[in-house]
Amino acid sequence: MNEQKDVFGKFDDILYEPIHAIVAYVEEPIKQLESWRKTREATADERVEARIEKEKQKMEVWTEEARAKLEMKRQKWAVQIADLEADHAMKRQKKFVEALEKYQVDLAKATRDIVTSMGEMSIEMRERANLLLKEMTEGYTALQDRAAQKSMEQLREARETYGDDPETFHMLRDEIMYERRTAYDLAGRFIDALADDLKQVNQNADYLLKDGMQTTKIYLAEMAGKMNVQLPTEDDTPIAIEKKDFIETKIDEET
Repeated sequence: MNEQKDVFGKFDDILYEPIHAIVAYVEEPIKQLESWRKTREATADERVEARIEKEKQKMEVWTEEARAKLEMKRQKWAVQIADLEADHAMKRQKKFVEALEKYQVDLAKATRDIVTSMGEMSIEMRERANLLLKEMTEGYTALQDRAAQKSMEQLREARETYGDDPETFHMLRDEIMYERRTAYDLAGRFIDALADDLKQVNQNADYLLKDGMQTTKIYLAEMAGKMNVQLPTEDDTPIAIEKKDFIETKIDEET
């Protein structure tokens, strides 16, 4: 039995050996093709990766260039914006200086007008008071004259009526002269009181003028402080004189 198995085994080897050879021969190209395919795929992958890497490098270079261009444009824009801001700041500063000078001129003009108005009011007040004193003095002078004339008429009538009665005449004469002196004294005292009132009016006018000027100066100083400007002064420094001349020239141009 064993010998039969050996014989059949050898027979199988003889029979299938060519088949195995043919199969091996056929499989070899397939294996080579598979190997070539894998190699090709590997090569293709490497080429793709290389291309991707190359494109990536190009993209990085392009990105850096674009970033550099944007930075240059940004700097250019920044310079232009800074120039515009400087130009606007200069224009605003110029307008502010012009407004400041105009405000100082208006302030000086307002100060002068207020002081002038107060001075005119003071003068007008004095003139009206003096005119009132004059009118009252003339009125009381006329009253005294009428009182004197009336006294003379009364004395003349008393003499004509009581010329033969010296005692009665003297008594009437004393009464008439007393009334005349009383009228004179009243008129004199009233005129003196009116003169005192006029003096007080003049003093009050001076006080009101000074107080009004001081109040105006304080008010204008507060306004000037809020606007950060300086009130016109009487300083004799060259700058103050030049500034004062400039302001006065502007005021004269507007008036």
